[in-house]
Amino acid sequence: MNVFVAGATGAIGVPTLKALVAAGHDVTGTTRAESKRPAIESLGARAVVMDALVPDSVMRAVEHASPDVIVELLTRLPDVPMRVSDLEATNLLRTQGTANLIATRGRARLVAESIAFFYGSSSQIFTENDEIPENMSPQMVQPAATALRAHENIVREAGGVVLRFGLFYGPDTRSSRVMARRMRRRSAPVIAGGRAVLPWVHVEDAAAAVVAALRRAKPGEVYNVVDDEALTIRETFDAFAEAVGAPRPWSVPKGMARLTAPYLGEFMTWEVRVSNEKAKRELDWSPRYATVREGSRTLSGI
Repeated sequence: MNVFVAGATGAIGVPTLKALVAAGHDVTGTTRAESKRPAIESLGARAVVMDALVPDSVMRAVEHASPDVIVELLTRLPDVPMRVSDLEATNLLRTQGTANLIATRGRARLVAESIAFFYGSSSQIFTENDEIPENMSPQMVQPAATALRAHENIVREAGGVVLRFGLFYGPDTRSSRVMARRMRRRSAPVIAGGRAVLPWVHVEDAAAAVVAALRRAKPGEVYNVVDDEALTIRETFDAFAEAVGAPRPWSVPKGMARLTAPYLGEFMTWEVRVSNEKAKRELDWSPRYATVREGSRTLSGI
């Protein structure tokens, strides 16, 4: 299968390229930077420079590749988003960038990245039948939620597949390496005792879900791609710290965290439990690492 991966050098892009090539697909990966071409080519894929926000650039790249499937993994985030403004570039990619890909895709099918932790904070277990709320609380996250809803809608209306991923981690991801450094310096505390619950997924498991979606996903459907069990932030950070040889993280009050990192301080106090049963059933996919406890062991040595 001829697969075009838009956003091939990001946290999920690199393991997805590896998994697609290993599965025997003919893969083209995009990057905004000419300097990143060799990194894509070293993984066995063709590289193309593309700016997803420029329609002509997208058209040239897609027409040249002539793909059977477009995998859309477009984000532009710092290693650890701290403020709502850190999400603005990705919000634009999720709306305008995705629309540009859809407009030029021809007959190619579309598989697109979304996120599984914007269901909102609640004690319930969320499934794909639950939508991203139209009115998110607090108000500061509303622009990101609005962009994500628009992104999912245009993908599904075009008959594409949406994969709602948990938070990414893995030994080759920049965010995990940054977290390891901060934990060793004791500058990565948990917030409000770490009682929050968030869904995570190892990037290798996320990439495996993309490959599975090419074979089995139904047009217009949504799938949660998350660990089997979401742990508390205290349990998660303790597992990360043990894996990288760092001290057990300390705790700071939510109000103190929001002074320097308002988005992170809010987000890391949510309670979001997500079911992956539909992905297991329909995609014949299951995470290799059932929880962060198992997956964090791959972080040793980073």
